[in-house]
Amino acid sequence: QDLPWAKLDVVTFSWQKALGGEAAHGVLILSPRAVARLESYAPAWPMPKLFRMTKGGKVNLEIFEGATINTPSMLCVEDAIDALKWAERIGGLTEMRRRAEANLDVLARWVDKTSWIEFLAADPAIRSNTSVCLKVVDPRVTALDEAAQADFAKKLAAVLEKEAVALDIGGYRDAPPGLRIWCGATVETSDLEALTPWLDWAFESLAADLQAACSPLSPPPMRGRVGRGVKRRPSINPPLSPTPPPEPLPARGRGSDEENRPCPASSSLTS
Repeated sequence: QDLPWAKLDVVTFSWQKALGGEAAHGVLILSPRAVARLESYAPAWPMPKLFRMTKGGKVNLEIFEGATINTPSMLCVEDAIDALKWAERIGGLTEMRRRAEANLDVLARWVDKTSWIEFLAADPAIRSNTSVCLKVVDPRVTALDEAAQADFAKKLAAVLEKEAVALDIGGYRDAPPGLRIWCGATVETSDLEALTPWLDWAFESLAADLQAACSPLSPPPMRGRVGRGVKRRPSINPPLSPTPPPEPLPARGRGSDEENRPCPASSSLTS
């Protein structure tokens, strides 16, 4: 997204999210005002070595020029450099921004036509185009108590992970029950287009089980493996019958020893 740099004194981003790199590493960008603040303010308490950014009353420029406080993994650094080269090859920041917007648009169009899900951020003006957070709003789920709603959301993410569709797309722990889907520039738009039918299938399967559990006249549902041509037995007159999973996509880059999996590059959909 475009940032109002004139209004920002401190900006951070991570290789993990912005560039699809390794976790634990972040980048700090300081404005001249932030630098002046560091040089004019001395805290009354001791600062851990890791957070000391001044030396002799001046900003320690060495840490902005490659010097390290704690030793990071150089492999992670090289990976970040490689990601930056890739970004430059495809068109730089302009293209990275376009890809993220296109990815968000896929989910926005799906949310518009899907009754069981909504954006967590109702106002599009404050909605992230990278870490897209969604909440489950179907009445059958929202009627449950808080713990049961959270359990439903966990099962939703678990079903998708079990089918190798997506990894770690459960919502934030303190957020309303839902999903968090990474839509950054390192994710292919076609992968998100392939994901949405799976989201509907996973929800419909769990909603049917939920309906069966709530109906005193319904026998317990058959517990078969979800997908791979095995279909759950619907409960008696469910309001939303389960549908078969989408057609599996061909495996990518793993050779013929890996059977066709239901989802390509599941890691690209992690958050």
